[in-house]
Amino acid sequence: MRRLPAFLKTLSVFFFLAIVVLPAASVSHSATYTAAGKAYPSVFNAVVQYRSVAYTGENVTVYVNGTYGFENYNLTVYFAGNNLTGFRPTNTYHNYSVNNPYFSFNITAPTTPQMVYMYVVLSATDGSGTVKFSSMYPLKVVSPMILHATVSNPSSVPVYNTHINFFIDGISVASRVVPYIAPHGKVVVSVTLALTVKLSSGEHTLTVSVNSAALMVNGAVSQYTSKFYYGTPPNYTWIYYIAAAVIAFMAFMAFAAGKKRTPGMPKWKRK
Repeated sequence: MRRLPAFLKTLSVFFFLAIVVLPAASVSHSATYTAAGKAYPSVFNAVVQYRSVAYTGENVTVYVNGTYGFENYNLTVYFAGNNLTGFRPTNTYHNYSVNNPYFSFNITAPTTPQMVYMYVVLSATDGSGTVKFSSMYPLKVVSPMILHATVSNPSSVPVYNTHINFFIDGISVASRVVPYIAPHGKVVVSVTLALTVKLSSGEHTLTVSVNSAALMVNGAVSQYTSKFYYGTPPNYTWIYYIAAAVIAFMAFMAFAAGKKRTPGMPKWKRK
């Protein structure tokens, strides 16, 4: 058999690459077409955006943005947690759109602090089949931290536009304005600490102040300061158990050392 000339070999390799290899390699990067000639994106994905920490009973908006250009978008979200009492919606959310891949929905956090998990499933069609995206997302539910202050007016004249400021460790965390406090009256002010305020576990200093020296805050003139512990206080119960065991052991040793044996009668006296 005669060998092909070198230029024919090169030409055949070129045609092979041009006709077979190159189109096959570009399939994953090119759009999908239907018989009608409509182009679809080659990649289907979704971006889920939400605030990942919420207070118990608080409303949170979740945004699910899929890849534009597909059809028949189906969104299903499954929720799971230790105790979903007070949670809204139920344990499943579903929505559908013909050609809009952008979804948003509200959830209400449960009444018990815990981790709530959202399993997001978004699917669509591309003319030849179904494409799907799925992923798990956590929502941390915490108990709200509420600050209280009782502002009283001991004078016989009213006070207007009282500014009440809350500080933790010297940093301003909240403020309120009370339009009117009657003579010899009092007002209770409560604020929920914003989730953006990050507190480390341990002891902190709370300071509440007003802009009038004629007013009292929690029984103190114009400014009130107190200590509080954030988080789970350390448990020192084990120290008391160890101390009790040591005291009992020392008492036993003292008793044993103080107890003397009665000497026996000498043998010569027994005779």
